[in-house]
Amino acid sequence: MKGWLTAALCLYLAAAPLYADTPVPDTAPTKLTDRVYVIQGPRSLPNKTNGSFTNNPVVVLTREGVVVIDPGGSLGAGEMILRQIKKLTKLPVVAVFNSHYHADHWMGNDAFARAYPKAPIYADATMIKAFKGGKGKEWYDRFMGLTEGTIKSTKLVGPTTAIEPGQSVKIGGLTFQTIHPEKSHTEGDLMVQIVEEGALFLSDTCSFKSVGRMDDGSFYGARDAMQVALDTGAPVMIPGHGPSGGREIAQDCANYYNDLLRVVIDRFREGEDQLSMKPKVLEAMSAYQDWREFDTGFGKHLSLSYLEVEEREF
Repeated sequence: MKGWLTAALCLYLAAAPLYADTPVPDTAPTKLTDRVYVIQGPRSLPNKTNGSFTNNPVVVLTREGVVVIDPGGSLGAGEMILRQIKKLTKLPVVAVFNSHYHADHWMGNDAFARAYPKAPIYADATMIKAFKGGKGKEWYDRFMGLTEGTIKSTKLVGPTTAIEPGQSVKIGGLTFQTIHPEKSHTEGDLMVQIVEEGALFLSDTCSFKSVGRMDDGSFYGARDAMQVALDTGAPVMIPGHGPSGGREIAQDCANYYNDLLRVVIDRFREGEDQLSMKPKVLEAMSAYQDWREFDTGFGKHLSLSYLEVEEREF
């Protein structure tokens, strides 16, 4: 009998996956207003030790239930957020919002779909189209690679309900006003204002003092989106990554996009190409050199902004 059990155990271990899902440690919510909390993720890329939890999920308590914006980047991250919600309220989750198609902001959908299958998952209609057209699977596969398979239990669960530009959703006495930049961080971005609470989620169009990814975005669009954010008058701003705060969060991002476009446009009109303008652009942007990933990411920003300026100027 003992030999049979040993053989069976050996067969099981041989067939078992190489990696087990990475547990995501609890991160306590930070209270921003009476009914709005943020669970600030670590400022790192998804990897095999963080369980792909790197973003800023937002938890909003309404009279009817809980609304979550951007539920993390894996099943484990979503389950961690659910644990934090249970510490705040006994009410169920009644809605989820996804801000864009980068996977650190929506792969946690899986946990919420399992726990609350009737809760709608809202997103911009363009984002949903891109997701179904292949962006969802592309980013799902990319994150599986970045985490070396340690989030393998996460299923590909996308948004279910399209939100059109200007549309608001009223839930439990609160108004969730959606703002849809035409193209800023990606095509199909969604910023969400919790009107009565004076709070605005900026999505990844603004990450706190960080030179973030703009491969899928537009510097002109991001600049305009930050002005729209400031025009809302919301006193509380929540970036996609990094610490939340006041209006200075959006203002810093607006200044960065404005300053970068201004100097690249000026140099382009003087007839300089991307290589020759680089020293002058770096000098003009020196106020941002202590921003996160400036050393490694600014060269890409210069290249992308130059191509965008070149296209518009011709």
